[in-house]
Amino acid sequence: MAWEFYRALIARLVLRPAPVPLLGSFSSLAQNFTMEKYVEKTLACLPANMSLTTATRTLVGIGGYIQHLVAHSPPIPPLTTTHTLLKEGEGFVQPLINPRPVYLFATPTHTLLKFGKHLESVLVSSSLQTIALAAIFIAVFAHLVIGYLTQVRYPPNLPRVREPAGATRFSLKTRWDYYTDCKSLYKEAYETYSKHGKTCLLPGLGFRNEVIIPGASLRWYTSQPDHVLSSYEAFIELNQAVYTTGDANVIRNPWQAKLVRTQMLSLIEPIVADLNDELKISIDEKFGMDEEEWRELDLYEMVRIVIAQGSSRFTVGIPLCRDETYLKRTIDYIDNTINGGVFIGILPRPIRPLFGSLFRIITHLHLRSIRNSLSPLFHARLPLLQTPPGPDEPLDHLQMMLRYAAANCPSELNLTNFTARLSVSNSGSFHQASMAITNTLFNILDSDAEYSTINALREEAVAALNEHNGVWTKATAAQMTKMDSVCRETLRLHAFANRAVFKRVVADSLVTEDGITLPKGAMLSLLAQPAQTDPEVFDAPMTFDPFRFSRAREAITDDSNLPSSPHPIVPDSEKASSNGPPPHPPGKLPLISTSAINLPFAHGRHACPGRFIVDFEMKIMLAYLLMHYDIVVVKRDKPWREWAAEASMLVKGGKVSVRRRGTME
Repeated sequence: MAWEFYRALIARLVLRPAPVPLLGSFSSLAQNFTMEKYVEKTLACLPANMSLTTATRTLVGIGGYIQHLVAHSPPIPPLTTTHTLLKEGEGFVQPLINPRPVYLFATPTHTLLKFGKHLESVLVSSSLQTIALAAIFIAVFAHLVIGYLTQVRYPPNLPRVREPAGATRFSLKTRWDYYTDCKSLYKEAYETYSKHGKTCLLPGLGFRNEVIIPGASLRWYTSQPDHVLSSYEAFIELNQAVYTTGDANVIRNPWQAKLVRTQMLSLIEPIVADLNDELKISIDEKFGMDEEEWRELDLYEMVRIVIAQGSSRFTVGIPLCRDETYLKRTIDYIDNTINGGVFIGILPRPIRPLFGSLFRIITHLHLRSIRNSLSPLFHARLPLLQTPPGPDEPLDHLQMMLRYAAANCPSELNLTNFTARLSVSNSGSFHQASMAITNTLFNILDSDAEYSTINALREEAVAALNEHNGVWTKATAAQMTKMDSVCRETLRLHAFANRAVFKRVVADSLVTEDGITLPKGAMLSLLAQPAQTDPEVFDAPMTFDPFRFSRAREAITDDSNLPSSPHPIVPDSEKASSNGPPPHPPGKLPLISTSAINLPFAHGRHACPGRFIVDFEMKIMLAYLLMHYDIVVVKRDKPWREWAAEASMLVKGGKVSVRRRGTME
């Protein structure tokens, strides 16, 4: 019986009856409207047809009512009619000719009639695919309307890039440019507004707009208190942390990050010694020890797992840092956070909870797996809190967090909270360091033919390590000025984010230095990539010059040893126009420095506290790879990087061939 039913149903769907025409008017349609002719389609797709049928009946009812009003309204007076003015007091008033001007509904009525006919034809004669397309169209239309109505409103005196003066919204073309040509859009905003000390507005992801603060206002911008401009609320919005972190409070109150600044940096050298050991072990395992055969590998994927293991050495220690399940789930968690920030952020705010729930489920699955891996170590460390720290106390982030929570926030001393906090901390150290090291390696390989980059870096690394007995210390890293320059030059050109120093307005009526009143909820940032490639600040700004900053430091050193000259040498990093961002003082040339033209690690009191560890990670891994491996690029047609909207992304599939080197001479 079931087979006969479905066979008959399929036959009816294939042999569709001719469409039933709509009657002449909405009023007659309202009287003759029945559901019988939709039975077959309802059997085929019950939810879709019920929704469309309800919409059609609603439109029919509205149309019939409006038709009734139009039919019984007074005639529309001709434009040539002369009206008698009645005197009232000292003035004149016009008598009310048409007290109920329902003729204004005539055009909407015709529109509803056409739309109703279209829905009728869809329900009667369309296939399931057409109904699905109609549903998608309605969803997209609702998305656009809701997004437009719920976006933050900005004052008309805030200039919109590529829009005429006084414009209150962006054109579709400008919004499309954000996705297809964001690089030139940012450059235009920088040249037109930021370089001249003016605040402006740029289109952002979805319906979000971004307020761009000029570099000249950086001091004012970073000095605003957190109850006025909040970095934490900005990152919650950018990452959609409510759905992608497991607990947004770990960003609103990120005490785990403050421990990096207050405690870990004071123990940097023993931490770096452990980091060095772990990176060597991981590199040898992942890149291989074969000195005869070349091995082809995906550079980014390999660097990412090496950095995950090395970074985990100073976050959770041995043996968890070598647990492949823990590392893989943490990487999956980070990928989910990045994807969630994009796919949820593009939606209007009222719709986000619906789709955000899907990412929340995925987040909890990843966190549950991470929690299962962390649980034995977490519970093994708890008894250590009963005694004062001793010489055998583990020197990792987890132990510092346990001590801090026990003393300052005992309610957060639980496995679930610690899992979320460690996972959020790993998001920065894993992702940013992996991107930076991969980009730097590609730049080293690409520039080697012109600058002999590999030999110069190998010689510098060997000399510095020999001078310090093979031990990585602050002095060892500081001595590698060429390696530092290569890393700094890479982040100048190829940082993941092309904006920086993100903040969100959390107070009412904030006024910028140039007199723009910003609404609560506005997202603020500085343009990083255009400032870091300003031709008035850097010579050949779009060219990768591996030793740009090391030469500048050498020039400063040479000048300090010479008598004063009426024409001192000025490094290109110290050039700047009077309207542009301030130049670097000599002490701002290293990688870890921050300024208006060096923003990979942000700036101010919320600058990345882990940048000192990233500095060691990059130099240790690059030095070890170059000293112990030969690396060549596997040729490809596509570039290594491309802009995806506003992000600078590594194109997947960037491969290299590696082979273990013999003993360094």
